[in-house]
Amino acid sequence: MRIVVGKLTFGVLSFYMALQNLHIRSNEYEVYLGSLQGRYSAEAMEGVRSTSMMGCHMISIVHLEGIGDHGLIGLVGLLNVEVACNYCRVAAHDFLNLLPPLLLSEGNLNAFYDIYQALDGYASNEAVAKYAYIYGRLVQEGIAMPSVGEIAGSESDAAFTRALTSGSDFYYRAMAVYRLGLGGAREEEVLCNTIVDPDASVDTEAETLLLGYAAFGFPEKIYPEYMALYSDGVVISTGVSMKLAAFLNECGENKYEYYPQGLRIAARAFTRTTAPVSKEEMKLLFPRDYKTFVEAACTEFNLPQEALYALIRSESFFDAEIVSSAGAIGLSQLMPDTAADIARKLKMPEFDLRDAETNVRFGAFYLEELNRRLDGAWLPAFFAYNAGITRVRRWIKDSRLSFNSKTALPNDILLEILPFDETRGYGRKLVGAGAMYSWLYDDKPVSESVKEFMQ
Repeated sequence: MRIVVGKLTFGVLSFYMALQNLHIRSNEYEVYLGSLQGRYSAEAMEGVRSTSMMGCHMISIVHLEGIGDHGLIGLVGLLNVEVACNYCRVAAHDFLNLLPPLLLSEGNLNAFYDIYQALDGYASNEAVAKYAYIYGRLVQEGIAMPSVGEIAGSESDAAFTRALTSGSDFYYRAMAVYRLGLGGAREEEVLCNTIVDPDASVDTEAETLLLGYAAFGFPEKIYPEYMALYSDGVVISTGVSMKLAAFLNECGENKYEYYPQGLRIAARAFTRTTAPVSKEEMKLLFPRDYKTFVEAACTEFNLPQEALYALIRSESFFDAEIVSSAGAIGLSQLMPDTAADIARKLKMPEFDLRDAETNVRFGAFYLEELNRRLDGAWLPAFFAYNAGITRVRRWIKDSRLSFNSKTALPNDILLEILPFDETRGYGRKLVGAGAMYSWLYDDKPVSESVKEFMQ
């Protein structure tokens, strides 16, 4: 589909009409809009109401009947910085995130090709990589047909190649590496790829100040100052950011609060780098904090270290003091009731989830138990850690019915049709991080790690 700027206004209207054709019930939409009050400014809410774009959040309660070419043009327009307001762009990105499970559950499989082709260059690399990878897998499995005149193998490889450029999303990058069978120097090039801005105006005075804090032993001043500078738009070079992250990581061995601070600085720096990033520097984005506790727990429960590191990184960013809004506590984010059940099984009458060693041990026990109860399947075990094993078993059963299959769907396709967006994202984070940990510290090819996680 060719995107013509002159058609954007008509396209936006078509997209709006497509949303209306989804039969979103007006009272439910009003309830939804009411729930946004207080979370967004009055200006944002007016943008929401005037465009009706946030109505796409209600898509999960209806049957998708298709957007059409003009609707895609409109969606592209809403993603275009030059012609759309920020609230429309945010809503359009949210819509793109919600759409894949609906397309899959409704059998609208070839739409993935149209969407990823149309949005390339407009939507984020993360969004385009997602649609490209899903399309490639559907063609590879023979579930979807290749585009007109194309051969399935070359078509899926082309889609996977596009998914290699996935922005900050390591899941689709790792999955594409696996599907394409990349290794060696090409694998490293892909995995260390970042958005480099060599012409960024670095503030050398700010860098001198931050490095001075490290040199004179004031780690407590580094993170607050760094984040204040970041919020003001001050650019700190990737090299300096990595030195600060490494320093705080070392300080974390004596005071745990510095572990997440170092990781957060590394994560900020990696969103847009001022120079290419090395494999060694990537370790600061995937640190092995609490190494003694992790090694002991993995040995006790026969758990691969990369799985537990990935879980802790994704759950808490190595913050031992964090408590979620739902009440989950500590490094492995365990609910008190779940922890009490684990303690009973481990014959521990007393425990403290805020104790890092205890929390890591309990998380390792629980993950291993879920993996064992799900026949050694890692990705479903990750889903179960987030959403509960009963739900996961039901989802697996329902997925077979949706695709009229007597056997279980491949786990990467199962992930894309889960009804919980949080669980889909959770599975992606753990597989991507687990593969990176194995590659960074054990020199294990990503393809091998992904294959193990997906079995």
